[in-house]
Amino acid sequence: MGISNNFEPTKHICKFGFELYDHATLNPQRYNILCDLYRKELIFEFINKRTEEVNEVFGFMLSETALNSLLPLIEWDVFEEYRDLPFEWEWDFNNGHIGYRDGWGYKFWCLSESGKPLLQVYMNCVFAEDKLPPYERLLGWVRTNYRHKKQLKGRDMFW
Repeated sequence: MGISNNFEPTKHICKFGFELYDHATLNPQRYNILCDLYRKELIFEFINKRTEEVNEVFGFMLSETALNSLLPLIEWDVFEEYRDLPFEWEWDFNNGHIGYRDGWGYKFWCLSESGKPLLQVYMNCVFAEDKLPPYERLLGWVRTNYRHKKQLKGRDMFW
């Protein structure tokens, strides 16, 4: 059975993105990682920092296996717990903080049909493996499954 039997737009994230912000390097490009579960696609777009023009786009169709492995990681209610947390939350060692992304990070966003508005989180900190927020686990899934794709090899990507 395909994702249509397991994917529930009111229960799962329907679309998500990781938008890189980078103030620490001289890399002339930044990139976005975008996923549309309706279309079953994951897109990496590389953007000229100076002109904001999209230079290259690489898209990957998500297989049924990939989609089914993704479903447990995109349950909306788990992400909703991280809405509007105070700035200090991610810097608290009790919450798993073990470091930070120095001069770069991601703005994570996601949508569902839960009736809740767009959820956005700035990913500045690094967390212990046993306390990873759901957006960090999701980025880990993308990294594990796509960083070695030939279209992305040799790219200056932060993970």
